Amino acid sequence: MNNKRIQRLIFISSMLFCPFFVQANTTYSTGPYQNRQYDEKTLSIPDAEAIEITIFGETEKDYDFIIIYNDKSEEIERFTGTLREKLIIKGNQIDVVFKADNRTTKSGVTVEIVASSLLNFIKSEFVSTTDVILTHGSEEAYQAIRQHIVNLRKLHSTFIDIDETKIDAALKKLIPELFDTAQTYKSLSTKQDEIIAEYQIQLDKIAILQDDTLNHIEFIKQRQGKRQQVLEGEKSQLTLSDNTANNRQRSQILVNAYSKMLASIGKELDLWNNFYRTQGLLEAKLIEYVEKIKILLFFLQTNAELYERFAQLATISTNEVLALNDLTDISQLANIMHEIEIIEADIQKYMKTLGITQL
Repeated sequence: MNNKRIQRLIFISSMLFCPFFVQANTTYSTGPYQNRQYDEKTLSIPDAEAIEITIFGETEKDYDFIIIYNDKSEEIERFTGTLREKLIIKGNQIDVVFKADNRTTKSGVTVEIVASSLLNFIKSEFVSTTDVILTHGSEEAYQAIRQHIVNLRKLHSTFIDIDETKIDAALKKLIPELFDTAQTYKSLSTKQDEIIAEYQIQLDKIAILQDDTLNHIEFIKQRQGKRQQVLEGEKSQLTLSDNTANNRQRSQILVNAYSKMLASIGKELDLWNNFYRTQGLLEAKLIEYVEKIKILLFFLQTNAELYERFAQLATISTNEVLALNDLTDISQLANIMHEIEIIEADIQKYMKTLGITQL
């Protein structure tokens, strides 16, 4: 072996094992921390498309905080109290800030990151945005509305062919329920603007996720095109009459390798295209859901006053009770709720499809 080759090997070895190549930090731990402790730490994984963050441990709730920032110095989330959290963000770096006040301390918190994928990030974001749309301002509403539907139907049935001697007793149950229903509907309808605004924020996030997906599909297509060019070039080398046997063998090896590579890229492209189509179906259902919630909130707003007026009239004249059917049909509200439940089931189906998508 000549001296130049030995020198090249020594140089390569030094590059591989030289101590100044420091591995990226992937873990931060406060340990048992002190009062007024303040730490800043950057965690990163070079070349990662996304990173999965795990946070566990304990801080003094509402006073000592772990704050996570992305690589644009934007706050992602802050955590306090007993923690066992997991989230995925796009990018390969986070900044972790720990802030403690000047009193009680706890055992401390650890933050760990591992490399993830763009696919997992998009799936995670779809789960969180969909969850907000399905629960923000609606869980409490559903529970209250369903209960009022049951109560009003039950009370209404008591007035069918009711004996006049029992009307006063029945009214004592009906009038408070009507007032309560009116108050509940008013309360829920006043949140309409805030609920719809939050829905729009989540739908905008979904649009960004779809753009990320399309951009990645375009990236895969470009990669596919470059590999295809190399493959065609090597195939043409096989047909050259003046090519040596060794060169043809080399070209054949490359043709086989790039053919397998392109087959793999093709499958990846199919997966991402299907992933994008499912996103579109899910988005359409979420928009349909939002529109149905708007109808529900409008229904509550317009009917709150009717229930209140009817309750006031019922306190004056028992004859008005017999006109309970003149109120907007309770079944109309029940139908709206049923339609919402059907849409929710479709959303869950598409979410399951997104969730099982794997590269």
